[in-house]
Amino acid sequence: MKKLFCAALIISLVLSLTGLSYADSGRDMASGAIDKAGRGLKNLCLGWTDIPLSIYNVTNDSKNAALGLTVGFWDGFKKAFPRTISGAVDLATFPIPDYKKSPVKPDPLTESATTGASAPATK
Repeated sequence: MKKLFCAALIISLVLSLTGLSYADSGRDMASGAIDKAGRGLKNLCLGWTDIPLSIYNVTNDSKNAALGLTVGFWDGFKKAFPRTISGAVDLATFPIPDYKKSPVKPDPLTESATTGASAPATK
C-alpha cells in the first residue's frame, strides 16, 4: 500500500509539473495586444533616451566632450529615430495580431543593440 501511494504521488507530481511548462501557451489575444501596446508606449516615450546615453558613452570612451556631442549625438539619433517610429507603429497597430515581432531589429528593449558579431545574410 505504501509503494502504491508513493508511486501515485510521484506520478501526480510529474503530471502537475508538466502542466506548468505549457502555462504561457494559453494566453489570449487581448494580453498579446496589451503587451504590444505597452512595448509601443515604452519605445515612443523613451526612444529619445538613446541620444544622451550615446553622448555619454562616446564621451566616456573617447575622453573628448566635443566628439561625444557630435558623434554621440548622431549615433544616438540613429538609434532613437527607429525606436520612436517603431513605438508609434506598435501603438497604432496594437489590435492587429503578430505580437511577438518588433519592427526594429534588434528590439532595443529586449536585445542588445551593440552586438559585436554581425549575423550572416540569409535569403
